[in-house]
Amino acid sequence: MGELLVGNGTDAIISIPISDDINSNNTIVSRGAIKSYIDASVANIANAMHFIGEATVEINNDSTVDPVIDSYIFSQAQRGDVILYNSKEFVWDGNKWHLLGDESSYAIKGSITNNDISANAAIALSKIDGLNTILSNKVNSEEGKGLSTNDYTSIEKDKLASIPITAQENIIEHIYLNGTELILTTIEEQEKSVNIQIRGLT
Repeated sequence: MGELLVGNGTDAIISIPISDDINSNNTIVSRGAIKSYIDASVANIANAMHFIGEATVEINNDSTVDPVIDSYIFSQAQRGDVILYNSKEFVWDGNKWHLLGDESSYAIKGSITNNDISANAAIALSKIDGLNTILSNKVNSEEGKGLSTNDYTSIEKDKLASIPITAQENIIEHIYLNGTELILTTIEEQEKSVNIQIRGLT
């Protein structure tokens, strides 16, 4: 293979052999051996995916189109080259572009709307935080029964009694009979009673 003479001008000149074996001791490794060693070491990652840039021309699945990206030489494209086009990711397999994924299908936090949920999703109520608690405190209406606590079971009465004072009130301000407003007057002797005077029954 050859040898290299080494000296420092003072001590005797020594001869060190040149070797192609990267693991050999007491030798000088050749440039070719170093290159071969590096090439072998990175062989497994040579075709790893690496981002190139965003295409400026239309790219489709299985196409062989030059994406026209600054500083990218398409004729030297390598397996694993990844590009973007119209929110879609494509990877070069050595012969053509393959669609990896469509970013428009990703769920991004804060961007999900009602339209993103399928009509037949059938999401369990238990998965909606706090909903079961809200529904368990709901007073269930029963046909033929009014909103008087006397008409409900003790459980439903407790629910009615637990309605906070600050809850929204539905206040009736006007009552009409056949299109005519009824006059409501409070009887002074019975402050909680209301005397409904019906004018002009038709």
